[in-house]
Amino acid sequence: MTTGPVELLVEQAHDPPIFRIPLEIVGEIFIHHIDGTYHTSEDDMKSKTGQLGPLLLIAICRSWREIALAMPRLWMTINILVYSLAKIPPFAELTGDWIARSSQLPLTLSLSFSAEIVKLGKMPCRDQVSLLFDTIRQFAPSWHRLTLCIPTDLYEPFIGGLTFTPLLEDILLIPAIFPDQTFDSCFRISEAPRLKHLEFSFVFVDKIKLPLQNLTSLEVNSVCVDEMVELLRTATQLVSAKFSSICADANIFPFPTTPLIHHSLRRLDLLPGDTDTARELDTFLENIVLPALERFVYHSKGGLCVDGLLSLFTRSRSPLAHFEIVFPYAYHDPNVAARELIRLLSGIPTITTLSLSLLAPRLETIVTDDFFRRFDETPHFLPHLEVLSFVGWRGFSWGCVADLLQVKQISGFKIRMIDIVVYHNMDDDSDPSLLFISENDLSRLLHFAPQGARTTLNIVDNITRRDIIATSLAFHGVSR
Repeated sequence: MTTGPVELLVEQAHDPPIFRIPLEIVGEIFIHHIDGTYHTSEDDMKSKTGQLGPLLLIAICRSWREIALAMPRLWMTINILVYSLAKIPPFAELTGDWIARSSQLPLTLSLSFSAEIVKLGKMPCRDQVSLLFDTIRQFAPSWHRLTLCIPTDLYEPFIGGLTFTPLLEDILLIPAIFPDQTFDSCFRISEAPRLKHLEFSFVFVDKIKLPLQNLTSLEVNSVCVDEMVELLRTATQLVSAKFSSICADANIFPFPTTPLIHHSLRRLDLLPGDTDTARELDTFLENIVLPALERFVYHSKGGLCVDGLLSLFTRSRSPLAHFEIVFPYAYHDPNVAARELIRLLSGIPTITTLSLSLLAPRLETIVTDDFFRRFDETPHFLPHLEVLSFVGWRGFSWGCVADLLQVKQISGFKIRMIDIVVYHNMDDDSDPSLLFISENDLSRLLHFAPQGARTTLNIVDNITRRDIIATSLAFHGVSR
């Protein structure tokens, strides 16, 4: 029995709406879906979810299969998780077919080995992985973003004789296991003219053999101070650098006889490894000059390195405008940290945006009313401040925040934004003074930062995410 026009129209009317969308739009929906499933975090790479991407789409129905197979952009991203050495031959075949469908478009590729494979005594050898590595390497001219979570001993077998990657812009290296100090395998690519971003963890810098001169962004986790100076010396075009888990001098690279001048670095983010690296961090600071530095982020674990930082900023004469300090752990003496913070900020008058984060209990004495009174008592304390961001445990009164707004208004240099996220204990709920702003302070805050004015004032509770100004207005039964 044949289907007539009427029956066909009836069937189409009962089809899901997606079957009536033009194919080009369906394809764009597919691409949006695939783009949203790719992540490069270590946990995401080591899970099987998100690997299948377009393979899930082509399994739905014939029309979706035809659309997916005809769209090279759907195949530009591949996430390979090797969870069985016995599966490497089919992995290699699937990888080759997958990448071939991308039609030489810029390729985003991640390769990781599961924890079961890299356990002690089960490390894969070169012969076991060569088929997969050879397949991936065939498409090196299309590599755009490369993420590897494999044992460092396999870096050289993975690269093989490859020397040139014309499209490669982004590299992320995460060892599948912590390498020891004796590993000899290097990650080496002689020419990568478009390489802009490099991120790696737990790999000695002398094992990274890449053309770093064109890098604009660098992130390194577990790095020694001499390696940091060497990276700045080599990567002359860096705009942004982040160094985490900073360790003592590895004695791999000599320090310069005079401070190294880096002319392009605009953002620097430093996160010491533990509370004992303050002296080593001072060594790094005294060996560099950063005349272009605009943004500085520092995670204080044991001290603020005030002398080293002020020496760097004075020596650099940089236009430092954005300054951020994070206190992630409790201090043995928060009062000392409070004095050091004021001494540090007093020496950086160029700051326009200040961000302070007190992320552990018992840190509320670091930022108190004394901090806010500085703006009135010392006219040269942060004279150009426009944006103040605070996250953490509050040790200051709301009246002092209003005083700051008033002082800045009188001086003719108004604050553009104050953004405060307040931490508190759950048992504070029984004390309204800890949860709400007093009616008098609330009135003053809204007077100096009225709704719709140039100054924006945001005060939020970290636990409930409620607007404390709005809830305080409701608590007192008043309106703006």
